[in-house]
Amino acid sequence: MDDTYLMHNTSHNPLQVPGSGIIPFDYELHYSKRFAHGFTDWRQIPCATARELAMTAIMNVLTDKENWQVDIFNDNVISNWHEEVSSMKLFSKKSWDWCLAELRDKAQLFEDTKCVRVLDTGSCIWKSDTRVSPELCTVLRDRTALLYAEMKCEKGSNQQVLNLVDPSLYPLVYGRTHVLSNGERLDLDTCLDVYESGTPAPSYAKIAPTSNALERIHQGHERPFGRGAISDPNVEMLRWSSRFQWLPCEVEFTGDDGTDIAITSYINNLSPIHHKPLYGVIEKLISLAIEPWNRSLIKGRNGPVPIRLRTYGAEYNSDQVQLESGGTPEESDPQHPEPGTAFSYQDWKYGRNGKAIIDMDDDYLPKYSVSPDYKHDMYEINLQDTFPDWTIDRTLNEHIVATCIYLYDESNVTDARITFRQEIWTQPFSYECLSSDVDCFAEVFGLDPNQYEIGPSMQELGSVSMPKGRLLTWPNTMQHRFEPFELINKSDPGYRRFIMLWLVDPHYRICSTRNVPPQRHDWWIKSALASANLAARGIPPELNDMITGYTDKWPIGMEEAERNKVDMMDEHRWANRAIEECAWRTHSCSCMGGVSWRDQ
Repeated sequence: MDDTYLMHNTSHNPLQVPGSGIIPFDYELHYSKRFAHGFTDWRQIPCATARELAMTAIMNVLTDKENWQVDIFNDNVISNWHEEVSSMKLFSKKSWDWCLAELRDKAQLFEDTKCVRVLDTGSCIWKSDTRVSPELCTVLRDRTALLYAEMKCEKGSNQQVLNLVDPSLYPLVYGRTHVLSNGERLDLDTCLDVYESGTPAPSYAKIAPTSNALERIHQGHERPFGRGAISDPNVEMLRWSSRFQWLPCEVEFTGDDGTDIAITSYINNLSPIHHKPLYGVIEKLISLAIEPWNRSLIKGRNGPVPIRLRTYGAEYNSDQVQLESGGTPEESDPQHPEPGTAFSYQDWKYGRNGKAIIDMDDDYLPKYSVSPDYKHDMYEINLQDTFPDWTIDRTLNEHIVATCIYLYDESNVTDARITFRQEIWTQPFSYECLSSDVDCFAEVFGLDPNQYEIGPSMQELGSVSMPKGRLLTWPNTMQHRFEPFELINKSDPGYRRFIMLWLVDPHYRICSTRNVPPQRHDWWIKSALASANLAARGIPPELNDMITGYTDKWPIGMEEAERNKVDMMDEHRWANRAIEECAWRTHSCSCMGGVSWRDQ
């Protein structure tokens, strides 16, 4: 798509953002001019081996231990760790030696960042139990108490999941939401005084799944290994929304260096007047998330972490029956590759991981294949410069490129875990793999052989624990799934509370709360009645209730907002299905996103 548009949403010029002005809502920059997202945009080539996934699992377990960054240099502790993890899947001496060397380097980085990179094969997750101080955690818990009490009064106490600040309520609704499009802007102090300003955002024809797209998505779960779908624009468009967009708040850096920031426009559904103390806490959390975001964002085709074992096929144990020309022995076990075979840890550490144990199939090498002397640069991005199912956050309209979650309170519940997976490349022509080798291929690369029959090209990387006080960040190139948990004591209540932050790609400017007057009727009526000061004029309280009743649909009432939320969730489900379908085909701020509070 043409990427020549100049985007801006400041007060200096008329609004020029996707979905407003001359820029279409489905406008997208070239991949080299933005960060990668998870909508069939980036994939790991080649996929990680089962051995490498086992190595990252070991390092994830060990970095959950208290003071691991100190104990990794203690031989007595290391001996105990060795005994503990030696029974883990695909453990070997070579993989253990590699993990020790890598963990020692991770420990040195941890001293500076207070966070550690895990499940890092191409893309990565960063976790930290110390980056957010206990004092800030306590302040966050205390300052959400009022918000939680208000929500329980409004929604009741029997809901299993309670969104305290829900970005899917009162979003930008094309053709309905009033937008400041002529260069005006809102700030935190005056945003509740401009309800009547703006003009309706442009409207677009509704994107709905066609019968052909429905059939395509259904067939996508029945195609055999390596047979992608013919491109279907009806499926691809389901990744976008022609009706809605979350409204992010604006964030600006407050100094020439460092990560201190200030929120400069209201957080949608969190009053900047009644809940102003929470804004300061959220600013600190955003600031703490920036550095791990910097280190995990992906730009271009290479992830920030090179894979440790590069191979494009399966080797067989030497004592097995030798392969005959053009065939495979009926019973042969694949030999899992070992780290250090094609390149050393030091080579990998400095990005020299281009050599493969088994190279790509020479007869079918694609034009964009990786050359033997390929160098993978370890890098980070500097933002200052520039539960049931697998999910990618939101649709393409929001341009979300990273997520942060912080668990600040819990009681009487079992361990929380989030599982991650990423898109990979498993076309047979890229690998030394015949159709009869599928089971061996799947074993070497840690894949389900049935994946080729029923699902897209995704590789599960593992899960990360979420104890109280832990901060997690990851790029939106990864799909995630919240694993179920339960009460420890079934006779007592329990809960888990966390905040999620989403990062909008700073290469874009999109419509935000800087450009949209608040749409909530309850905010407007409180402001209007306070300004009218009816009590001082002797007006009885009953008249307040009458005014509220007569105006309950302006700007937008809760009933309409709830209907819009249901429609948004439907679109999100279709977007995730479209991602899975499109993944088959790939075989052949404003730097701050929405803020959501959840009580679970």
